[in-house]
Amino acid sequence: MHLVYGKDSSVEGIETVPSFSICDGNSLAIATTTDPVIMLVTPDKLSIGRYTDEELLNKKAYEDFKSLVKDPEQCEVHIYAGTVFASRPIKEGELDALRSIGLLEASKISQGKTYLDLPVLSLLQMRLLGIDMKNIYLDRIDPRNENSLFVEGGTNIVQILRKA
Repeated sequence: MHLVYGKDSSVEGIETVPSFSICDGNSLAIATTTDPVIMLVTPDKLSIGRYTDEELLNKKAYEDFKSLVKDPEQCEVHIYAGTVFASRPIKEGELDALRSIGLLEASKISQGKTYLDLPVLSLLQMRLLGIDMKNIYLDRIDPRNENSLFVEGGTNIVQILRKA
């Protein structure tokens, strides 16, 4: 299995999905902007999801993927942190929400302000599924250096996941 980044979603057999999808095939793609994307590879399925901050705070990634993880040792996860913002200032009530779902580690303090770390929040939800750190990969694309990945006239990137 390997991850391929590219803007051409017309490759035969690859469908570009809007926000979450599961397939039995060998390729799947998603268009994204700045939202984190989580890609899960199991022995029999590919799945991919794009999540807003609020969805991650509500453990949507965990809920989406939990029925797919039969054997955590056989799973591989790629977390794409987004093109611009990997963290943002925490909003009122969010620290309590993180505490209540047991994911307080997704907050960090820098220069006296508390931030929500979206890649860490994504990673922690995959760890709750029992997936070992050795099978979780964090990735980031800097749009200043990867202009070729953007869809013409917009800020979307099509990410393609291919199972080898």
